[in-house]
Amino acid sequence: MRGRVLQDRPAVSYLVRALAEDDWALLRAVRLQALADAPTAFGSTLTREQAFTEEAWRLRARGSAATRLFIAWSERTAVGIAGVYDEGDGSVQLVSVWVSAEHRRRGVARQLTMAALRFAAAQNIDVVRLWVTDGNSSARTLYESLGFAVTGNRQPLPSDPALEERELQVRLSARPDLPAGAGPA
Repeated sequence: MRGRVLQDRPAVSYLVRALAEDDWALLRAVRLQALADAPTAFGSTLTREQAFTEEAWRLRARGSAATRLFIAWSERTAVGIAGVYDEGDGSVQLVSVWVSAEHRRRGVARQLTMAALRFAAAQNIDVVRLWVTDGNSSARTLYESLGFAVTGNRQPLPSDPALEERELQVRLSARPDLPAGAGPA
């Protein structure tokens, strides 16, 4: 590779942790940033969520037995979010996956997704589903690399019915690295 200089991004370490109710203001800030940055990636809108009350944000941050949100940190800055939402049928939906632009392509989304999958496995959840907007090939590539497969289900994106999204799912029982009841992420 003579004459070519490779420029690597500086190594950055990330910490991923589950949110608690007291993290509601942090959740609000990161979620609104995500909705402003990538409006076609989510089933909600910035305007809708700006109107949420403190109690609504506290409820989201608190989670439940099979619902949990995770934040990725770089130094003292929240740089990403992901979560799993209890579908009420023994499965969960992977939701709200987003990483700030300056931290993309550094493995943050993978870390967040794996934290969510480990949490689901620890709750003895076997099926994790998600919806990905058509055209979001980098997200789809990530999910497929983690074992998700297209189910064949499609629907209009709730926040913009002109766009479509596809459903993907993974069975955690097919992932020996995610044993059921293995403990929280």
